[in-house]
Amino acid sequence: MWDQRRKTGVYGGNFNPVHNGHLQLARAAMEELQLEEVWFLPASIQPFKQELHIPDVRCRAAMIKLAIQGIPHFSLCDYEMNKPGVSYTYETMQYLTKAYPDRKFYFLMGEDSARSFLSWRHPEIICACASLAIAPREDASRIREEADRIAALPKAEVVILHAPLYDISSTEIRRRHRDTGFCSRHLCPEVRRYMEEHHLYDGEEDMG
Repeated sequence: MWDQRRKTGVYGGNFNPVHNGHLQLARAAMEELQLEEVWFLPASIQPFKQELHIPDVRCRAAMIKLAIQGIPHFSLCDYEMNKPGVSYTYETMQYLTKAYPDRKFYFLMGEDSARSFLSWRHPEIICACASLAIAPREDASRIREEADRIAALPKAEVVILHAPLYDISSTEIRRRHRDTGFCSRHLCPEVRRYMEEHHLYDGEEDMG
């Protein structure tokens, strides 16, 4: 039977800060999976990073809004930023699935996240709520074995995107910003300006 639900990508993470690589992954998923929308989902408090200094979620959400303004079908999902306590992806996907039964969700992630996915809280629930779409760092063969392990979970559907990840990370951008102030080509101008105006990452050590 033809699935008539609206295909929607959910792209979760710290976005610390959001950069061109995040946008590239979302665009690739839109094209390859024929998604109607991509929702950027900034985490308020992540279970693995509670001890690290990360700018307030509202700052990170503001940067996402600046980065995606004018890009059709990209939007901010504020569920986790308005939810108290630690953010667990399985709880978020359970909520979204119940709140939007007319949508088929794809949870978007990069290769690094995919390699740790089976250690997340209840990955089987995430897979029951959404298909996983993984962007490889280089060629897909390096992540295929991990994707096969994830696909062994009940109800799991895993797609490896053809487009490789943009060769930069938020960690590297923060380091360059702290050490040299040179990271403009990896950020949209509005995000770079926001970082400078709010003195984000100035003189900070690694922040996850």
